[in-house]
Amino acid sequence: MEKVLRFGFKKIRTTFSVEISRNKFLEVMFLILVVLQCTSSDKRIASNESADGTGSSSYNESEVKEEQTESSFSTRSTSIEADRVRGCVQGDCVSGTGVYIYDNDDEYSGSFVNDLRNGSGRMKYKNGDRFEGSFKDDLRDGKGTYIFKNGAMLEGTFEMGKMIGPGKVRFPDTSIYEGDFQDEKNSAEGIMYSSFDHSKRHCRIENKIVLCGGPLQESGDIKPLH
Repeated sequence: MEKVLRFGFKKIRTTFSVEISRNKFLEVMFLILVVLQCTSSDKRIASNESADGTGSSSYNESEVKEEQTESSFSTRSTSIEADRVRGCVQGDCVSGTGVYIYDNDDEYSGSFVNDLRNGSGRMKYKNGDRFEGSFKDDLRDGKGTYIFKNGAMLEGTFEMGKMIGPGKVRFPDTSIYEGDFQDEKNSAEGIMYSSFDHSKRHCRIENKIVLCGGPLQESGDIKPLH
């Protein structure tokens, strides 16, 4: 919603009323510019990544619902709202080690360089998910583990915020999927080690849904399902 600011001036009964009104107007405009400049300089972009899902949005061996888009940006500024302090609440969040709470209640604890997450750190997302690993220029980058609130774990190497290359999913029932990932939600080919029947299957992952063929025989071929 666009806000429109309206300014009114009380007319002064003097021969200099026009000049005074003009000077008042210039003073008001100058103050507005100063406030805008100060406000914009205090704004710092929050984590450039959101949680990988909310609610039930996590890895299961069945269908997963997506309830959140990858968008949330928030303002990095210190504030107090609903009895919860936000901003840098501990340590050095510019070039050191500290704890930072974002406006959306995500929390980062770890290393900062040049006001960005760099080095080893830990994210706790508002939806209950967590990430532990390496960051570069405020993005997940390097070895890391993403832990969904239902207990599923995604392990691998991240590049510019996305998991790419060989990785592993540990499911809550202790089944394990190993494959080659394009991102956190998709893997072209891999093998599922089932804890239910101790079988191995060729599988792939599409949008966090695991799609599998029949069990693997000792030769490595897929045994048809009957």
